[in-house]
Amino acid sequence: MRLDPQRLLRLAVLINQGGFRKAAKELHITQPALSQSIAQLEEEVGVQLITRSAHGVEPTIYGEALYAHARTIDRELAQATQQIESLMAGGAGSLLAGATTGGGIHIVARAAANLKSSRPDTKMFILEESLVDALVRQLRDRVIDLFVCQNPADFDLKGLKAFRIFQSRKLLCARKGHPLEGTGDLRGFMDYTLILPPDEMGILSSIKTELAASGLEIHESNILVSNSIYAAKEIVSNTDCWSVFSDNSIIKEREQGSLVAYDLPECFEGWNYLVVRAEYSASSLAKSFIREIFQVCELWGLPVHRDAISFERTGRVPGIRT
Repeated sequence: MRLDPQRLLRLAVLINQGGFRKAAKELHITQPALSQSIAQLEEEVGVQLITRSAHGVEPTIYGEALYAHARTIDRELAQATQQIESLMAGGAGSLLAGATTGGGIHIVARAAANLKSSRPDTKMFILEESLVDALVRQLRDRVIDLFVCQNPADFDLKGLKAFRIFQSRKLLCARKGHPLEGTGDLRGFMDYTLILPPDEMGILSSIKTELAASGLEIHESNILVSNSIYAAKEIVSNTDCWSVFSDNSIIKEREQGSLVAYDLPECFEGWNYLVVRAEYSASSLAKSFIREIFQVCELWGLPVHRDAISFERTGRVPGIRT
């Protein structure tokens, strides 16, 4: 089953407007045409997507699910349009970089800000996604030029190339004043709620595996899942819950003293990867951006991999012969 994206977008407008009259007006179509489009979409999926009442239109649980996908499509189309407009204005001076939620986005954002400061005439865009798959799709569609993530091997990278760029270390983090602060009892944390990202972000399974390998078994009932690092930090800072964060994502919190970090075994050291299209040749702007990432890593004491250094120097993807 392949859904019509135009019908999905019309569903999103209908849900946003709360009624057929307003939605049809925004879409510049007649109400019967919109009603027919929604009926055809419901026939495609085989379930009711909306309910009608005197107060307007409300989505069913199925409608809510499709609405989320429709919003993603709408956002990606807007980004694609923005990218094309940027390229038409002068592609050599534009770069769109992505990163997954977590430590990587902090470095990408800082590097982008530094680059924009030194080269104000450039067009720099930053895209954050909670799911690696979303970035993979946009990279293939040429909406973005490159992105940074962890654990890319867990995803289908056909036509893409991932190589190590900087190292980070995962730390067990809890609030200042936690009952276990200063005890050195990492095993005791297993009795408290652990905040972790969903498995589709490519992090949860690896953290649970590494905890188990270190003899730290966490019961499933003690896990709270959140796809927002900001929500996780807020919860950990204000409750007895704990989490595992990358060292480069909690620099500010450690300086402010709101979070206390505890070292974990060496298996919690890992690499962040730069992902590009296999045929990608870095522009001078992309090289400058990579150099800014290196400078941020040096400032924060994070090792940089030789593959990334080679890419910055040559502009060619490591391991690809030309």
